[in-house]
Amino acid sequence: MDESEVKAVLEEAVKSGQGPIAVYHSHTYTQAYPSATDVKLAVNNKWAGYHHIVISLAEKTRPVVRAFMISGSGNVDEEFIDTD
Repeated sequence: MDESEVKAVLEEAVKSGQGPIAVYHSHTYTQAYPSATDVKLAVNNKWAGYHHIVISLAEKTRPVVRAFMISGSGNVDEEFIDTD
């Protein structure tokens, strides 16, 4: 989905009373950590406060999945997730 589609889906979820809890995306060539662009998008689009799941495909045979909380001020804190 592009950025406008994500915004529309998140807004609809909030309106329906079923607020979103997470957003996810992949990094095809870099590690599973929010980039400066990811953080900027989270803050500017009011996606801060959601869990951010980042999947790295840098090693094609060994995808890495990590989760983060991005605050409204742009702080990034990793969260533990069990992917097994």
